Amino acid sequence: MADNLLYVNARIKALENGLMSQLHVSRLIDAENVKDAFKILQECGFSEGVALDDYRSYENFVALKEKNVVDFFKENMLEKTGMDAVLLKNDYHNAKVLIKAKYLRLDDVKDMLMPAGLFDTDKMKADIFDDNYESYPSFMAEALDAIDVQFADGNRSPRFIDVTLDKAMFSDMYARISKCNQQALKDWLNLLIDTANVSAFLRCRKLHLDKSVFDEGFVEKGSIDKAWFDELYESSDDVVKDKAKLLISVGDLIDVALSDADGMVRFETAVDNKITKLFKDNKYDMFSVAPIVGYYFGRLTEIKAVKLIVSAVKNNLDKNLLRQRTRDLYACLLYTSPSPRDYAAS
Repeated sequence: MADNLLYVNARIKALENGLMSQLHVSRLIDAENVKDAFKILQECGFSEGVALDDYRSYENFVALKEKNVVDFFKENMLEKTGMDAVLLKNDYHNAKVLIKAKYLRLDDVKDMLMPAGLFDTDKMKADIFDDNYESYPSFMAEALDAIDVQFADGNRSPRFIDVTLDKAMFSDMYARISKCNQQALKDWLNLLIDTANVSAFLRCRKLHLDKSVFDEGFVEKGSIDKAWFDELYESSDDVVKDKAKLLISVGDLIDVALSDADGMVRFETAVDNKITKLFKDNKYDMFSVAPIVGYYFGRLTEIKAVKLIVSAVKNNLDKNLLRQRTRDLYACLLYTSPSPRDYAAS
């Protein structure tokens, strides 16, 4: 596998030069109108030579580009490395959408689906509507069975669907990644679990929900023990912020979330930025999958940023506010020279 890993990482390094830079993002934010924004996307290579004539052609292109990024990752995925766990976010998201369509009688959910990860979306739709879960991981199958039972008993709660499948997803990811010697993926999953728990904790408190609501959705195997959340659930924001200083992984994120009324929006941006930094810090480790996964997330972050900015330009939203909410790009540090320490680590 080592030879294949080095080959794929070398290929990824050659492709990194095609990523958008922070300079491109700044130009895009400053665009006066959508037409100018499309021109910038063509100039920086984002449109890959495709003419973006109108907003509809742009939306179709972006949807196809996102699918192509996922397909590229699948083509370069190496066995027994934990990389398959990265695609589970798409599959579990799609499972949530499809089982809600099944029980809540939603007619058209095509635009809600993400590109297929490990499992074909059309087949997943047919299987979910037929209660046939044999082709799926035990974590997903058991979660879907539990949802069927709950809905048959009359408990038709969309939140139960979200909580049940989210917890199954994290368990599935953990089972795959824990078997592999890929520290960056382990750190990534740990960060995902911690921030999911922190987000639920902060939102439940803000809405003054009973702690049982938070307890129901708590995800195990993160670095923050549940006792930490239990102790602080009824505490003031100031106390929570003070205690959060001891949490190395997410303390700064909690500070952002509780800073003002707009904090939770910036919290989500800060989480994405922290994930980007995690893989940037490991981008020269050629004997790990970190450069491949980092490039994948970099492409997805690039698309997310473009979608946010173009929509904001179209609707004449405040550019200063937009700058605060735009994610850091994976490319913004790629053009700096690596230090001897970086090469030693690889």
